[in-house]
Amino acid sequence: MQSTDFLKRLVHRLPQPLPGIESHLKMIPAERLADFLNLKTAFKPMQSSVLIALYPLGDGLGTLLIKRTPDNTPHSGQISFPGGRQDPGDLTPVHTALREAREEIGLDADRIQVLGSLSPLYVAPSNFTIHPVVGYIAQPGGLTPSPEEAEYIIELPLHNLEDYMAHVDIEVRGYTLKQVPCFSHSGHIIWGATAMILQELLDVMECVGIS
Repeated sequence: MQSTDFLKRLVHRLPQPLPGIESHLKMIPAERLADFLNLKTAFKPMQSSVLIALYPLGDGLGTLLIKRTPDNTPHSGQISFPGGRQDPGDLTPVHTALREAREEIGLDADRIQVLGSLSPLYVAPSNFTIHPVVGYIAQPGGLTPSPEEAEYIIELPLHNLEDYMAHVDIEVRGYTLKQVPCFSHSGHIIWGATAMILQELLDVMECVGIS
């Protein structure tokens, strides 16, 4: 894969209408479908951003995820993209994503070529709207997770990732979500908002012929 070629295709595709809810619905837990569809339940949602850092991996692309440090918050201990809440000094969702990537995994903004964004996603359990920012880095080396934010960094291959789709029961704060759609890869269960964002990314990549 020629990096300049796929970067051009993504940059051209991302500003166009995105699959959004069509992709998200493929990975939403059944118990949370009603809240997801009835966005009127959202009360002044807080704004946040995540960074989807793409990079060459094998014959295709990879992206970086983190295993969050357990801290008793709604997404404690889960696997996610680097990211977090918008600060007052953040001018745009891109600024939030770049700042959080630096704070959480030590990825400096000057290493990241911002390509565009995916669809915003409202997450009812934490009352956040997530803005997924797509970027490209030449290689992911030299990164260090912040102990307060992340236990470790995961390098996730995107090639044929949909082959790893599964349905599993997941325990969340003493409650069992039944048969949750997820990506089960290398011992990691990727579900919820992260899986929904990943699914839209995969759908957009397929649309422009990137595997």
